[in-house]
Amino acid sequence: MAYSNPNDPRRAVSSKKHYLKNKIVYIASAKQTKEKMRAYVRRKKDRPCTDCGKRYPYYVMQFDHVRDKQYNIATLVNYNNRVKIDTELAKCEVVCANCHMERTHQRGIVQRLV
Repeated sequence: MAYSNPNDPRRAVSSKKHYLKNKIVYIASAKQTKEKMRAYVRRKKDRPCTDCGKRYPYYVMQFDHVRDKQYNIATLVNYNNRVKIDTELAKCEVVCANCHMERTHQRGIVQRLV
């Protein structure tokens, strides 16, 4: 490496020059990786609704966190961390949008009564 000392200011300049020279490649790679993660999550939605049993397209299916929500799945897709996505998906059930709204409504009523 040309500048092995991480505190050398020339290293930052060199790194920035390299990025600017290869910016298109980096952006294309990031887009491709993000699309792979989106496809992975879409495949996870390719199953019948847990409540009503009907099959819908991926854009109708939603992840319902039933335990300890830590992250939003859509946000995790942007960070390209399949381990975190799988950990968060393990806490979810796949339900259609109607059943998800029904569940959410019922939880809200139960929480208010308690």
